[in-house]
Amino acid sequence: MTSYAPSADGAPTPTVAYQWQSSANRTTGWASISGATARAYVVASSQIGRYLRVKVTASNGVGSPAVAYSDASATAVAAATPNVPRSVKGLAGNKAVVVSWTAPVDNGGAAINFYQVTATPKVGTVTRTCTTATNSGALSCQVTGLAAGVGYRFTVKAHNSVGLGAASAPSAAVTPIAITWTKVGQVVTAKFKPVLGATKYTEVSTGATKASGVCTVAGTGTARLVTCVITLASGTSTLTVSAATSAAVLMKSTRVQVA
Repeated sequence: MTSYAPSADGAPTPTVAYQWQSSANRTTGWASISGATARAYVVASSQIGRYLRVKVTASNGVGSPAVAYSDASATAVAAATPNVPRSVKGLAGNKAVVVSWTAPVDNGGAAINFYQVTATPKVGTVTRTCTTATNSGALSCQVTGLAAGVGYRFTVKAHNSVGLGAASAPSAAVTPIAITWTKVGQVVTAKFKPVLGATKYTEVSTGATKASGVCTVAGTGTARLVTCVITLASGTSTLTVSAATSAAVLMKSTRVQVA
């Protein structure tokens, strides 16, 4: 038994059912497609070249159900892999890069369920990659395990139910750094080589410690280092070290620290 909520005029609210059908010639031989009972239908390979329509049945429990058919489609074309992601860029970190991008213009006719990022060159014999969580809608992920001081370019592929699409145009080169963290008592120090083009270095803590550290640059040549120092309160804090210009952030690295 099905219950119906009455509408404003006292008539039961109708329920609507969908059934997609296909035909070889658009006029006769319409057959229901097994399992195709949602409002939208992703064309299966078995339906390529056939005509499609949807049968809509509305019932409110009073009298006979009302049935209507959509106009027949043009011959069906199966979903394809997505177009390439756009505007790929990277933000350097501690032997890592956070890569972000814009979604493709066309998803190929099926929802994008994840993205895959690939770094070039390899680290030794290993190709470093990252993949977004399935169906998360994320448009960024972090590639880890990179070598400091090496310029990497990144390409992104979008994936849907058909498979992986083509690779995007590569990002501009991004060079990760290496940060050395030390802790003495409640004092935490981060040291790293200056980031090319950076004019400002900052350190901010959240969590148990809500404060800013002090960053200084000293030394010459290859011995020139950025040193950021902060004193933490007891508990767990999240430290973020950044390098920037007046217009953009060039590097950002985050560390969870217990004090």
